[in-house]
Amino acid sequence: MRFLGIVIFSVILIACHSCPGKYSFSLAGNVRGLDSGQVVLLSRNSQIVDATFVKDGKFSLHGKVAEPDNFILSIEGKEVELLLDGEKMSFSTNYSYLSPDSLKGSPANELRKKFERIVLERYEPKIMEATAQYDINQLTSNDPVIQDKIMSSIMRYDDFYFSLVLDFVKTYPGSIFSVYLANKEMKSSYEKGKLLFEALTPEMRISAMGKSLQEELEILKNTATGQLFPGFVGISEQGDTVRIDTLAGQVTVVDFWASWCGPCRKEMQSLKQLFHDYQERGLKIISISLDESVDDWQKACLEERIPWMSLRNPDGFKNTGLVKLLGIKAIPFIVTVDRDGRIVAKGLRRELLREKIDTLL
Repeated sequence: MRFLGIVIFSVILIACHSCPGKYSFSLAGNVRGLDSGQVVLLSRNSQIVDATFVKDGKFSLHGKVAEPDNFILSIEGKEVELLLDGEKMSFSTNYSYLSPDSLKGSPANELRKKFERIVLERYEPKIMEATAQYDINQLTSNDPVIQDKIMSSIMRYDDFYFSLVLDFVKTYPGSIFSVYLANKEMKSSYEKGKLLFEALTPEMRISAMGKSLQEELEILKNTATGQLFPGFVGISEQGDTVRIDTLAGQVTVVDFWASWCGPCRKEMQSLKQLFHDYQERGLKIISISLDESVDDWQKACLEERIPWMSLRNPDGFKNTGLVKLLGIKAIPFIVTVDRDGRIVAKGLRRELLREKIDTLL
C-alpha cells in the first residue's frame, strides 16, 4: 500500500510540473526535526501546485502559476500559509512549529512582518493600557459584568486597528500582502471592504485575491449599513418552520451562535442581561444557531433557557443564505437592526452594543 501511495504521489508531482502560468518560483526548504516525509504546495483553492519529498531534512519546490498569491504549504501533515511573490525563496523551519516568519525571499512576506511590528508597537500598547486598570483576579474572573467591561475596553480600539490596516494598504497598494490583508480585515463590513478595495492599485484589484474581495463586496452591498435586514426562514426549537420577512417594528438584536462555540455561550449571558434591562423599552432579540446537529442545538437551548425567539439556520454554517449575505466568517456574530428593519451595525458586543441600543430606543 505504501508503494502504491508513492506511485500516486509521483504521478501528481509530474502533473503539477506541467501546469501553465506566468509566475515562476522556486522554494528551497530545510526542515529540522524531520528527515523524510511528503511536501505539498497548495493554492488557495486547494489545487496542488507542486509536490515532493523531504530527504535528509531538505526539499525543493518549483511552481509556475498565473500570479503571486497566498498558498498553503503542507509538510508531512502540518500546514502553514505562505505569501509567495519572489523568484528564489527559502523556508528554513523546525517541523514542530511551522511559521511564515521562516520564509525568505518574498517581498510580500516581509511586508506582513512589517505590519505585525506596527500592530505590536502601536496597537498592543493601547490594549495593555485598556486592561491595566484590572488586576489578575478581575482578568480571570467569570463575573459577566467584569468581563463585559474588560472586553468592551478592548473592542473600543477596533476602529484604531482598522485605521492601521487602511493606512498600511494605502502605503503599499501594489503588494499581494495588502490584498490579503484587505480580504482578512474587511470581515463582514461592506464599508471597510470598499475603502480597502479602493486603496489598491488597479493591478491588485484584478488579481485573484482582488477579485475575491470585489465579489465579497457585491454580496455585502445588500446588507450594508442602512439596508433592510433580509428575510429568512428558520427552524424553531419545536421543529416548526418560521418565516420572517421583515424585522421592522422593534429595535432588534440578531445573535448568531452555535452550541460548540464557547465565546457564543458567554456572549449569550451578556445578552440575557441586556434583554432584562431593555425588554420593557421594546428591545427584541432573536438567536439563530448555525449548528449542523439538531440534537446538539436543542441540548444547548435547554441548558441556556433562551428567553427570546430561538431558531436554527436550516443550512447550518454553510456559506449560503443569511451566512453568505451577512458575510459571517466567525461567531458570535451580532447584527443590530432599527425600528425600520434596517441594519445599523454588525459586530457590536457588550457595552458597545448597549450604548447603541440606548441611542435607538
